Amino acid sequence: RCGAQLGPIGPIGLRPALEPTPSGEETFEVWRDSALTAVDDWPGSGPALCCKIQESLRGPTLDLIKLHREVCPQDGPEKLIELLEDTYGPVEDEIEMLYKFQSCMQKDNESLSKYLKRLQQMLKLLVCRSIIATDRVDSM
Repeated sequence: RCGAQLGPIGPIGLRPALEPTPSGEETFEVWRDSALTAVDDWPGSGPALCCKIQESLRGPTLDLIKLHREVCPQDGPEKLIELLEDTYGPVEDEIEMLYKFQSCMQKDNESLSKYLKRLQQMLKLLVCRSIIATDRVDSM
């Protein structure tokens, strides 16, 4: 069930960075990783997943996605996640992000499938932020 995987992220990015995430809310990064996994595993159509993503939001994040879906109804779930990443995601240097990806190692006791999913999500983020071109993905 997608709705269970995507918890509310509320007004992420509007709180001071030092303020802890309120009880019951996920950090943006946790929510994003869950959403990216849901996109990969979702058996239904793109519009249905867009609705699930929208249902998992509240506050300014919900307003942003509602407005975007009104203006660009053709955009799929990946575009919605990209929009939230651009708006609420951490600001990282391109070189730092590329280095993180290239030096990523499998953690102790981490299953191979989880490690590969983590790599895939990092790679998607690099493409999403136009750090690497889609035609270079296979060579990474």
